[in-house]
Amino acid sequence: MKCDLGTFNCLKFNPTIIPGRIFRKRSMLYLWITDDENRIPVKAHVEVVVGSLSMELTDAKNLKYPLNPIK
Repeated sequence: MKCDLGTFNCLKFNPTIIPGRIFRKRSMLYLWITDDENRIPVKAHVEVVVGSLSMELTDAKNLKYPLNPIK
């Protein structure tokens, strides 16, 4: 996964979400987490009633382990 901090090996998750006022019955949530000791979220994408929402990591501070992007 590529973001502002570099490229990282990631685990991709598709957690179940509960439909309601914001999420449709068939809304999908995708979450990318670094495959290292930090396990920090790098990107998230979710479908909502009026479209979709994407979030991407732009900065990381005070991590327990060094952040090592792929070169």
